[in-house]
Amino acid sequence: MEGPHWSEAGTDAARDAEVASGRQRFLERAYRVRVLNRVLERFSCKADDWTGGQYVVRSPNGAADVVTSLPQLWKAIESCSGRSADPLELELIVRLERAEPIAH
Repeated sequence: MEGPHWSEAGTDAARDAEVASGRQRFLERAYRVRVLNRVLERFSCKADDWTGGQYVVRSPNGAADVVTSLPQLWKAIESCSGRSADPLELELIVRLERAEPIAH
């Protein structure tokens, strides 16, 4: 895949490296990882940034998948958690709406 995935449009991942400062890109990426981890709590998984362009998704037992885009993320969640992962699942949405805001 060449360039960022369409699902990252409007994020630092979709910007040319010259547009955003390295620090700003790092902060935005760190924020996205915090948001991802809020979602992944539902599936007992965790994500970490890897090289500023990929995510490592880990299961509670230590299994890990490296992904580069959000569609791959959902497949990795299913692999790590052993169950179906639907980003539109009502219980997930309700849990996210009730959660404390994530500091940006």
